[in-house]
Amino acid sequence: MDVTNFLQPEVVEVNRLPARQPLESFANVEQVRLGTSRFRRTLDGTWRFKLVDSPLTAPRRWQHPATNDSRWTTITVPGAWTRQGFGDLPHYTNVVMPWKGKEPPYVPDRNPTGLYRTNFSVPPNWRSRDVIVHLGGAESLAVVWCNGEFVGMGKDSRLPSEFDLSPFVTDGDNLLAVMVIRWSDATWIEDQDHWWHAGLHRSVYLEARPRVRLDELLVDADYDPETQLGTCEISIGLNVRQRSFTANLWVETEEGKRVSRVCNSTLTFTSAGNRARSRCEISALERIEISSVRPWSSETPTRYRVVAELVDPKGETVEVVTALTGFRRVVVSDRRINVNGTAIKIFGVNRHDHHPVTGKTVTEDEMREELVLMKQHNINAIRTAHYPNDHRLLDLCDELGLYVVDEANVECHASETTLAHNSRYTAALMSRVTRMVTRDRNHPCIIGWSLGNESGHAPVHSAAAAWISHTDPTRFIHHEGAERWRTTATTDEWKRPPSPSVQRCQHVVSAMYPPVSTLIEWAEWAETTALDDRPLLICEYSHAMGNSNGSLDRYLEAFWQYDAIAGGFVWDWRDQGLLEHDENGRPFWAYGGHFADTPNDANFCINGLTAPDLTPHPALREFTWGARPLIAEHLGDCKVRVTNRRSFTATTDLAMEWAFTADGEITCRGRELIDISPGKSITIDLSSSRPDVSGELHLSIEFCLRT
Repeated sequence: MDVTNFLQPEVVEVNRLPARQPLESFANVEQVRLGTSRFRRTLDGTWRFKLVDSPLTAPRRWQHPATNDSRWTTITVPGAWTRQGFGDLPHYTNVVMPWKGKEPPYVPDRNPTGLYRTNFSVPPNWRSRDVIVHLGGAESLAVVWCNGEFVGMGKDSRLPSEFDLSPFVTDGDNLLAVMVIRWSDATWIEDQDHWWHAGLHRSVYLEARPRVRLDELLVDADYDPETQLGTCEISIGLNVRQRSFTANLWVETEEGKRVSRVCNSTLTFTSAGNRARSRCEISALERIEISSVRPWSSETPTRYRVVAELVDPKGETVEVVTALTGFRRVVVSDRRINVNGTAIKIFGVNRHDHHPVTGKTVTEDEMREELVLMKQHNINAIRTAHYPNDHRLLDLCDELGLYVVDEANVECHASETTLAHNSRYTAALMSRVTRMVTRDRNHPCIIGWSLGNESGHAPVHSAAAAWISHTDPTRFIHHEGAERWRTTATTDEWKRPPSPSVQRCQHVVSAMYPPVSTLIEWAEWAETTALDDRPLLICEYSHAMGNSNGSLDRYLEAFWQYDAIAGGFVWDWRDQGLLEHDENGRPFWAYGGHFADTPNDANFCINGLTAPDLTPHPALREFTWGARPLIAEHLGDCKVRVTNRRSFTATTDLAMEWAFTADGEITCRGRELIDISPGKSITIDLSSSRPDVSGELHLSIEFCLRT
């Protein structure tokens, strides 16, 4: 293995398996029901670890089983070594690279490199299967060996790398060795206004798959809002050129109740017409229709399970794989983002992977805590700024109901106007888009794909957009670099039709930190012109640093008022402070410069709606009010008009509690069960309940869940 590949941007992988959906292999349907597979084994936990100054100074034969590592230290996986006391510390920059005097693809000679070793054994029931190792995320690249033999290499810190260990494993004890290099050519396209860490920061596990297996299960679940018909197009593919296999396919509820017929599908050579869907040479495409299906939206996140049972020529079940999906239709037209035939508003946030103790490593429980807090504060969307998140976060967005704009791990802010034009990086930029879409396209929560952030606009972006449009035309494409509002732009600059290049890459008008007055002026123009029928989606606004978020209420009011403004994503969700302690043991939130990191951008990473520990800042309370789904207006006397601003659901789950107060004392209170259709209003007259008191009388109203 030539470790100098870490300075060759043309080389994005060596022996890495093609990207795929995160499918888990089950022996039979009964195992699916139990939710446990005998063919996956975690390698998370304690590994043996050694940190060296450069990949070129790693000890000779360090990856071989005979090497004595008894005096090595240990490290927790997943986790960054920058947060585990190894002396190589976090580094924060916003725009500039974390060094000076270099140009792409070169990096400093001192390049901290982690050497990881762990042992594993192969269970007897795995011996007839392929053994695959899954590295959920390695910053910035990983090189893998098994039992001293080179296996492969993969770049891209925010998507998995998988490798086939089958040629190297033995029946006894096996050694897995991984070299993680902190800085590489790939670092130049991961310059994303967040902490630079290093290490195996997402989970690692082994999986045993049949030699002939389903390597692909793609699901497009469409919903027709007029007929309530759900149409599920299912594409499956084999990993090898093996014919005479069949698959049983069906759709069921999450509880396991079958809601469709069982399709017995014969896998054959992939037709030219199905090439847009399947990368496998042997595949099948089935279409299943389900009447009166329950649609998926952020308000009604109903999921169904697609089951694929692979059967060999003898009629024996080889394996079962599944995918959770939701029936929904996303259409951008007439200056609206429509889900299931209804225009939606995006009340979103930009979200980094961040934890104040572990850095980029976030557990599933911690992700759930974040998303529940978002839902509690009327946040209904996430932009995965600026890279794909752990696939478990997308699972949770499917479950809880949050829209997602999934963003490729592409940002070259320090070289924003030039690097995307560098042909040496073309393969890397394309790979990051195509691998993201391949992994994530089954998730109903994803309504749009983003080609990256602050990486300019180059032919490679047009090529990536064309690939997405061909592969997955069911979602919109966002690329702020093609057409981005700056705070210095005048409204007249945007009162013109988009160029063909922009139209291919940008299905919505992207704005970054536009003034409210500019938004309103553009919206009033957009709703009267035929020059541009795209809605406006603000990729970043209301920078939440310190005592900021001024005019947040005016932004949110404009979202509600103008149909052409689809909404936007606040920058950002959570302060990126790291928990440290001073010389007296007192805790504090550290930011750029606290780790002697030079150059740095100081506290520019402290710009969230919450503190690092998720304590809400005042601006989050204001956001909650501005994005509230119900409003009450006083019509005079004791009459109140209540409007349901939801897109899909009536208020049958809510009650209105009211109280009259005089001189600070509640004199009368009551509770009304309200049933208001989406987008409709009712008037409630409380005159008959008004207390007979003199002086000033106050009426307070509160909406709560029915119990």
